[in-house]
Amino acid sequence: MTFGSRLSRLREGRGFHTRKSFAEHIGIPETTLRNYETDVREPGYTFLKQMSDFFEVSTDYLLGITEEKERRSTHQLKSSEFEHIEKYRSLDDPGRSHVDSVLNWELERSGQLRQSLERITELEARGQAFSRLLSYCSRMAAAGKSSEFEDMICGAMEVPLDGGNCHAGFAMGASGDSGEPD
Repeated sequence: MTFGSRLSRLREGRGFHTRKSFAEHIGIPETTLRNYETDVREPGYTFLKQMSDFFEVSTDYLLGITEEKERRSTHQLKSSEFEHIEKYRSLDDPGRSHVDSVLNWELERSGQLRQSLERITELEARGQAFSRLLSYCSRMAAAGKSSEFEDMICGAMEVPLDGGNCHAGFAMGASGDSGEPD
């Protein structure tokens, strides 16, 4: 499909059924638009950018290079991020599924951490000072007669600023009965 036919189809899809109404809307002569739509003339980069923005499609789509309308902003990716995308694309389905699971878990964990921090900020604003203790992801430590290790939940927990709590740098879970009954 040519640039002209794509432009014509996008124009009509947006509800501009005549060239005249669209040309007036975008501020160019109707004859110029006709020449673009009939592929008599090729547009300059300024017009391409304007149409890409107006129709929210990529310039590659307008030029017929790709069938994907979606704009991609690879210029905003760091090279390390692009390398991760390339690695992800090279994985098989189970590998991508595993990466997706880890990514979703991390998003949930960081969202919970963000909510905890927002809550702490809210409490401090009301004069109720709290501190946060960061947990790290590992297995729980065994204490006493514990025979199993359990997965530790990662995130942040709020603790009052009293006693030794104000000096703590992290929290760690423990399983077992050596602290019984207290």
